Amino acid sequence: GVTPDGATVIVADGRDSLSVPGDFDLLHGDFSRDGGDLVVVAPDGARLTVADYFDSESPPDLVTANGATLSADLVTRLAGPVAPGQYAQLATDAGGVEAIGTVDSVEGAVYATRADGTRVLLQAGDAVFQGDIIETGAEGRIALVFIDGTTLSMADDARMVLDELIYDASSGVGSMVLTAVTGLFALVSGDIAAVNPGAATINTPVATIGVRGTSILFRIGPDGDLTVTLREDGDGTVGEIEITGAFGAVVLNQIGEVRTQGAADQEPVVVRLDEAAIFGLFGGDLAREILQSAYDAQARFIEEQIEDTVPEAGGDANDTGDMSGDRLTAEYQEAGLDEGVDTNTGGTGDDTLDGGTGNDTTGNDTTGDPDGDTLGGGDTVFIESPQQFTGGGGDDVFTGGAAGDTID
Repeated sequence: GVTPDGATVIVADGRDSLSVPGDFDLLHGDFSRDGGDLVVVAPDGARLTVADYFDSESPPDLVTANGATLSADLVTRLAGPVAPGQYAQLATDAGGVEAIGTVDSVEGAVYATRADGTRVLLQAGDAVFQGDIIETGAEGRIALVFIDGTTLSMADDARMVLDELIYDASSGVGSMVLTAVTGLFALVSGDIAAVNPGAATINTPVATIGVRGTSILFRIGPDGDLTVTLREDGDGTVGEIEITGAFGAVVLNQIGEVRTQGAADQEPVVVRLDEAAIFGLFGGDLAREILQSAYDAQARFIEEQIEDTVPEAGGDANDTGDMSGDRLTAEYQEAGLDEGVDTNTGGTGDDTLDGGTGNDTTGNDTTGDPDGDTLGGGDTVFIESPQQFTGGGGDDVFTGGAAGDTID
């Protein structure tokens, strides 16, 4: 029905889904609660009330005229909690909640609505949390970096819900669920998608995107129409994505493939386009810029991880110069750091420097030959017990040798 002030009212009457009026802009609407009713106000001021929505045992999904669907869980999140601010206080009293990522860069106005209903203007360096709703204005854009190294950029009236991120840094095991409602997005996957195939998913109004260790560019139009394309990762590798909707699953694993779907009841189409056509389809320079911002955010994340992980002078026992077994080896190599030139000054015994070239500085260490330390010219070794050094050539310096050392 329609109220005297022109608002549309529909009743949640136990159905699994409710269709909203055809001209109502549901995806860009402002969602709120009025007692047990759901109230949605569109950008043009049109008002929709779903009576008894939150009093229903199982609230219905909301569906637009072309089949774009907002799930009941998503609608509930967009409407916010019953008592805004209450959950934040409880979380603080319990010691706070852990961030799942940070803001790498931001331009214009970009807001986060927390799980407790608090709305904050985001700045570079701010934390983001599970349950946050991230929204950009028409001129706003943002790049996020998550704790597993995944990066996400968004712009063009974008709205994204950070549903879930679980990650164990020691093993790489984890899962990620995001829900994109509208806007332009670029995502560069991190450890979760690389180590856990099928564990990183993005829900959209017409399909679900499964990310398998790759980078993607995608846009959700004002009616929920979805356009997706695969991109190279920063290191040049190409993974794949699986897009699942009412017409089954489509896998993209080639650069240049673009999947488009105009409505939920329209069969998706996959075409191959050149670079100019792809970026034209996604908005030209804006698409290039947000994709690059996602790449840049991940590059900075990797650089910070390297700085935190490279052994420093005075390392503890069992520091290892050869990082060939480490999971970050590829990132080290990209940064120009190989296994060859290690400096571990004052290691407390049994440090292993496998492959270090001249000028390694070690204390009570074993380098190279396990049966007798072998040193090249210019190495400095502090000897605390009888040792045998064979073949040291030119200008080796042996300090503090105890009786019984043999220098050949």
